[in-house]
Parts: sequence; structure tokens; C-alpha cells
Amino acid sequence: VVRFATGTFARGETPAFLAYSLGKAQEVARILGDAGIPTRAHRAAYEIVEIYRELGVDIPLCKALTGHATRGEALIVPPGGRRAGRGVSTTTAGVRFAAVTGWAIDAATRYRMKVDEAIPLSDHADFDGLVGYVCAAAPKKVFVTHGFCEDFARALRALGFDAEPLIPARQLEMFA
Repeated sequence: VVRFATGTFARGETPAFLAYSLGKAQEVARILGDAGIPTRAHRAAYEIVEIYRELGVDIPLCKALTGHATRGEALIVPPGGRRAGRGVSTTTAGVRFAAVTGWAIDAATRYRMKVDEAIPLSDHADFDGLVGYVCAAAPKKVFVTHGFCEDFARALRALGFDAEPLIPARQLEMFA
């Protein structure tokens, strides 16, 4: 993130990071702020930056994106915010785009998202992190959504949790 920003500034251009408004945008703003890089965040992301700050999370050098950024400021916009009229246009001269996404581990992401660079950063827990969270929360019931629902629900049941996917099963289980 910092390398893309500083390299873009060195070219006399403005770095714009495509990041979801909740979670990833604040992570990018914190990384940039900690590196001393002033940042302007799209309204939706900036409102959440303010909530983080109210809760004691330091996100330095981040301001709301109102109009255009000044030279030397990085931009953070949601992936849909780069369309003209909603933030920064992909046709804006002097702006280089980086998508910040866990999908960036796939080399095709850069081309699929039509960005100058794709930076791998995921804000999702992995399997062990999810299991740890369920164990710590000790819920009475777990409903699993998104991803490998059946597999994860099965793994949780093996640990003694009442877990089920919220999508229809594709195949019946012989041994539940």
C-alpha cells in the first residue's frame, strides 16, 4: 500500500485505493497515515473512520473526500465509487488505481478490475480464526453463510456446536 502510494507520488500522480467502505478502507487509511501519507476517504468510508476514532482507534492524517484531493494526498474510494459522479473516475488524468482485496492473490485480478495494481489484503478470518471465534462466543446455535457453508457447519458440529448452513444442502449427508 505504501509502496504503491509513494511510487505514484514520485510519478507526479495521485494514488487511489479501491477498498470496501467498512473495514478495509479504515485499514488502508491507517497504513497510509502511519506512514505519514495524508489521505482523503470517500464519504461512506470516512463516516466509519469517525466511528473508529470515537472508539479510540487512531487513524491519522485521514480527512473526508470533498471534491478533489490536493497534490500529495492518497484517495480511498469504494470499488463502485470510481465511476464518474461517485468519487473518482477511471478516466481522471493523473490518477493511478490500486484494488485492495484478498482476491489480489490471483494475478488476473488486476486485469479483471481494470486497475494499475492489485494489492492482497483480506479482512476475513480464515478457518482457524472462525473456529476460534465460535469457540470463544460459545453460541447456542450457529447459522453459516457464505463460502463453504456445509463444510464449516459440519466441522462445527464435530466440535459439539449446533450448526447449520443457511443455504440448501446440495447433497444429503450419510453420517451427520
